[in-house]
Amino acid sequence: MCAMAFSGTGFADQPATRSELTDTLLRSPAARRADLSDISPTDTEFAILAAMMFAGVNAGADETCRQVERELRAITLSIVGLPSDTRCLFTSSGSESILLALHAAREVASIPGGQRAAIVAPDTIHPAVAKAARIIGADLILADVGANGRATAEPFRGAIRPGVFAAAASAPAWAAGGWDDLSGIAVFCAEHGLHMHADACIGGLLAPFLPASPISVPPPAASISLDWHKFGYAPMHLSALCIPDPRASAIRFPAGANPPAAGDTLAGDRPFAPIAAAWATARLLGRSGYRRFGQLMEARRDELLARANASGFQAVAAPSSPIIRLLAGNGVIEAADARLERIRAKRQRLSSSLRLRIDPLMDERTFAALLDCIGPP
Repeated sequence: MCAMAFSGTGFADQPATRSELTDTLLRSPAARRADLSDISPTDTEFAILAAMMFAGVNAGADETCRQVERELRAITLSIVGLPSDTRCLFTSSGSESILLALHAAREVASIPGGQRAAIVAPDTIHPAVAKAARIIGADLILADVGANGRATAEPFRGAIRPGVFAAAASAPAWAAGGWDDLSGIAVFCAEHGLHMHADACIGGLLAPFLPASPISVPPPAASISLDWHKFGYAPMHLSALCIPDPRASAIRFPAGANPPAAGDTLAGDRPFAPIAAAWATARLLGRSGYRRFGQLMEARRDELLARANASGFQAVAAPSSPIIRLLAGNGVIEAADARLERIRAKRQRLSSSLRLRIDPLMDERTFAALLDCIGPP
């Protein structure tokens, strides 16, 4: 069968077939020979096998690899609602994407003489922003978000000082699950001439497919980080960095005396395997599959909240957020955590709370077991 052509201008609504995708991948001389059309029961497992075909292969190995990467770039920009000519890089992780975004912002910023560069962000921001600030030699000024866990522009106003060149916000924040007010923060950044970075690693590929998106699409930011291995449903690890801002998008790492060593990301030779896996996942699901998973996430979230509240927890979750915090005392958290450990559920335990991420890929039996760990029906 001849592989279905991809226009490269958007993201198809209907999924492609496994045989179509296999035919495309096998055009690459670097691919390990395999027939993936009938051997995998799930789309995720198919994507893993697609990655295995290209273990140890460079992303620029041949024209097929380069075309698959171009197609995934077009899909990414289409989902986020950005123009097709927006600069979009694929990186090893959300942390690398955030570092590259803030590095680019620092490179084009004008810092007054004698002032130290600084970034302002809510105190719920991902630790990757602190890592990036340290690496690029900038201070990180954290603004207090408050009890609801959703950052607005107001707390940022007291953090402005000479040397602040960028602000970061979350969509949503892992710490509390809140969707920050990206539109309001973008207005604030425009007023002060700041680069705004939206850390949308969790929700950037989810929000456009929810019944009602909690953020603007596209996000009103100068740079946006998105993780394909979260709600792009691809295997680990692949992140995307979109840079709509024309000044920051022009930043490249210098080649120096060795032009072949110049690059856009921290890695020199980028692996093709995670790109192939994310491409296969996106093409197998299509927009219709992502909408289905978005609806399933909302339904499971509501079911989990209801079970938790009926079982003595105080469940905290922002509207349409895939992150839920369960608060309780008197040994309740410890007991629930022990039950969740037995089914190897992904969660993060703090002193008096559990943080869960709703996973639409979880099968019905495992999700039922997770509900039982929270409390009886």
